[in-house]
Amino acid sequence: MISKRAENYGKSFFDVEASESLLKSLKVLSEVLNEKSFFEFFDSLVIPLKDKKEVLKKAIKKSETNLQNFLFLLLDRQALFLLPEIVQTYENLLDEKNSKLRGVVCSLEEISVKKKQEIEKSLGSFFKKKVDLESRQDTNLMGGLYVKVGNYIFNDTLECHLKKFKSSGG
Repeated sequence: MISKRAENYGKSFFDVEASESLLKSLKVLSEVLNEKSFFEFFDSLVIPLKDKKEVLKKAIKKSETNLQNFLFLLLDRQALFLLPEIVQTYENLLDEKNSKLRGVVCSLEEISVKKKQEIEKSLGSFFKKKVDLESRQDTNLMGGLYVKVGNYIFNDTLECHLKKFKSSGG
């Protein structure tokens, strides 16, 4: 669940600049800053704020001034720990703007790019939006596919079919 504070930061930054490339940068920075050593550095009360800003400045491309200013604001307000939630809010807003849904497709075997594209196209027709799926292998599945997009779940796994068969008296 996303906190109200993180949601407000995400919306505010989205209003300043909304782009896929910025989302990618935010995701990378969020992952890096969540690593224990970086988190401890930026969370430390002993390290001066100017040193923290200097490290961030070196990590960000010069062309991304809005991002740098935003991260400095989060540092000033001791809110850098909210970055993963802010990224999620930003991504949700960008997806909404672009009529895009994200989801995950799971299967026992690795799904081919062509098959994944077919599933995305089919779901895109169903939702009347562009669908972008992340492909994952799940060794716990017996076979079939499991797709989750937003609050929708499409379960075409062997386990699901066996349960239906069993409950129908088969």
